[in-house]
Amino acid sequence: MARSIPLIRSSLLSGFPALVRDLGGRLDEILEDVGFSLEQLEQPTLLIPFDKQVRLLQVAAQSCDREDFALQLAKRQDMAVFGAHVQ
Repeated sequence: MARSIPLIRSSLLSGFPALVRDLGGRLDEILEDVGFSLEQLEQPTLLIPFDKQVRLLQVAAQSCDREDFALQLAKRQDMAVFGAHVQ
């Protein structure tokens, strides 16, 4: 039986490039290491494998020497990262 891979919206990485730059990380190297492109991060409705997002955050944390990288990213975001609000 094939195992399905959970997918998440790329909007959950909103602000990622700016945070990497603010912390002195090398964005191009991080993206290349994980196999992402800046264009992918800029498409908020793109579905990406969860494990790839986790890997991106881990590589960024190492590159920026910030164990709390994911927390710092979350602090810059709001509920809009989850998609359009429907009333």
